[in-house]
Amino acid sequence: MARILVKDIKKTFGKFVALKSVSMEVADREFTVLLGPSGCGKTTLLRIIAGLESADQGEVWIGERRIDPLPPRARNIAMVFQNYAVFPHMTVFDNIAFGLRMQKLGSEEEIRRTVEWAAELMHIESQLDKYTGQLSGGQRQRVAVARALAVRPQVLLMDEPLSNLDALLRLEMRAELKTILRESRTTTIYVTHDQVEAMSLADRIAVMHGGEIEQYDTPLEIYRNPATLFCGGFIGSPPMNFLEARAVAPGRWRIGDLELDGPRDAGSRLLMGVRPEDLEPVQGEEPALVGTIQVVEPLGSHQLAILRLDGGSLRFAGDADLPLRAGETLRLRPRADRLRWFDPGRERAIRA
Repeated sequence: MARILVKDIKKTFGKFVALKSVSMEVADREFTVLLGPSGCGKTTLLRIIAGLESADQGEVWIGERRIDPLPPRARNIAMVFQNYAVFPHMTVFDNIAFGLRMQKLGSEEEIRRTVEWAAELMHIESQLDKYTGQLSGGQRQRVAVARALAVRPQVLLMDEPLSNLDALLRLEMRAELKTILRESRTTTIYVTHDQVEAMSLADRIAVMHGGEIEQYDTPLEIYRNPATLFCGGFIGSPPMNFLEARAVAPGRWRIGDLELDGPRDAGSRLLMGVRPEDLEPVQGEEPALVGTIQVVEPLGSHQLAILRLDGGSLRFAGDADLPLRAGETLRLRPRADRLRWFDPGRERAIRA
């Protein structure tokens, strides 16, 4: 079993607190993504699991074995770095075989078979005799992943491995990577600031902000039901809209001219969160959110309009054929089943 348990990890650099008592559990063979902006602590947490940094307090377990007192070489972990970290003076074959030879994991014949297996898995079997300097960036990244998988680690750690690739190659690698890791049956923790990577790859996402995990759940649950204002604003492109709502009666809230059902006994002021695609145009004089279109961005499959409302703005994602023009008035109503309510003081979601 390669279940990963992180318990109460805290890390400071001088006066800067990088991690504030972080805890999480990654199930055996699960693909978990640490997602967040630069400086949120995701790479620091990954390096602590790898043994490249030491925590000020807390524990790290893999299966039934506590690993944080152990040196990196004794943790049965492999890591793929952002900058590939392949050896330019070695062939692709020797790069992939490097860890196997250092750990004496089999005879040369067994190492050859393992290297060929890993290379075939990453579709670089025809490149084994080349030096890494002769390869493209995408091929070098495949070499780095193959080298990590060849030692058959309990846990694979990946630190933004696709960030140096161009957009098309990143898309191709992303499509292949989850299939490859599922076939290798390896528990994986993957660090990125790219929400599209996180949503498309992860079994579960840990959204990090300010050295803490704000939400740890499946991609769809985080998208549909963000636990905090930060998660709602960080996940989604464009991000979730937040509009101020005032209580008019228990369980009834007013936003402009629109009244909606919402939480009871939640004070006098809340923030309503709604995704741009969960707004629907309405006709006539039906109560609605009324705004003036400022900008229209055609995006092929749909179009994005930014509206100016009293005291704020609103993003609306509509059908590509919808006639939207800057300067015109648009009336919108949110889908009642897709609303999320937030306490503006605590910046956390509350149940309706």
